Amino acid sequence: MKERSLHSQALDLLRFPLAIVVLASHTLDSLLQSSQGLSIPIFREISYFIRGFFAGQSVPIYYFISGYVFFLGTELTRERYFRKLRNRAHTLLIPYLIWNSILIVCTIVASLPCLSSFVTNNYEPLNLTIPRLLWDFWDSGKGIRPGYESLDSFGICPIDTPLWFVRDLMIVMLIAPFIWHMAKRFGHMFVIVSGVLWFILSGIPMGHANQLSTAFFFFSWGGCMSIHGKDMTSEFGRYFKISAIFYLMLGLGYVASVHLCPELKITLKSLNKIAGLVFACDMSAWLLRHGHCHVNSFLVASSFFIYVSHRTINSVILKILFFAVKPSTDFTMICVFVSAIIICVGVLLGTFYLMRRFMPSVLYVLTGRK
Repeated sequence: MKERSLHSQALDLLRFPLAIVVLASHTLDSLLQSSQGLSIPIFREISYFIRGFFAGQSVPIYYFISGYVFFLGTELTRERYFRKLRNRAHTLLIPYLIWNSILIVCTIVASLPCLSSFVTNNYEPLNLTIPRLLWDFWDSGKGIRPGYESLDSFGICPIDTPLWFVRDLMIVMLIAPFIWHMAKRFGHMFVIVSGVLWFILSGIPMGHANQLSTAFFFFSWGGCMSIHGKDMTSEFGRYFKISAIFYLMLGLGYVASVHLCPELKITLKSLNKIAGLVFACDMSAWLLRHGHCHVNSFLVASSFFIYVSHRTINSVILKILFFAVKPSTDFTMICVFVSAIIICVGVLLGTFYLMRRFMPSVLYVLTGRK
């Protein structure tokens, strides 16, 4: 494998597992909310490990990849900047609007009386006004579901929850010329300052500002490496072992802090996002370099579809499994968790395959990708 192409293949190799991590994290959150009051200590302990090592790790890496690709190989002239924005309108903005619209329709349909026996509606009656509908594209806490909190004091999200990443990615892309000039002038000092500010803000509940600081730092980090012609695999490869050690220790530290010192959880998690990014990129490159795995173009192509669409069916699959299994023990809860992930991924991959074969134009509109 040519070294000059290794970094792009390493990034591609990460896309599908990162999407699965997001799906698994959302499945875990839904299960924990549905199982309040149940005695499932082992499953809850497993959830701490999943949160410590995997939850929240995908989005920073996605931002890093986006920044690296956005600035790759060219000077950011006015013409190239606007061409990139037009391209991102097709790959990000249009899918963002479509999938949030789909979730709004699904929410309205699920509230119909004829479906009330199957779909449990835990919210007040929907507030179907134009302002509320529009808010669902930005902050679903102010949307059509009164009393619904879109996230927490550390962020907000649209009605299709995972798309907060796309929303904030589009925002930082609008200020890409500023990032380009700062990275060109100050180099990695700009990234270090951005990282310190992000780390400080990560422990302060500031709503949307927390998410924007994450987007700005990791997008700028990837962008700075690309602007200065740094090969990701070479730069990160020097820290493979130490990143693996820190990733392991910080993940275990998070699990321990849940029981011993909860106020340290956010700090440890923030540090592990950095260690996890370096480790994930290094591990991906190592697997490719040694021939242990190869990039599967189908899985790479399906990753964005899985990311944006899994919320449409995930809750339905969980409801069916809860009805069929009625989990009340650690073992049954683990079975529901694993089964929900496998079924959801299988359904979405099958849907993606069929649409790619028989409705490619529709799939292109939904994902902005061929």
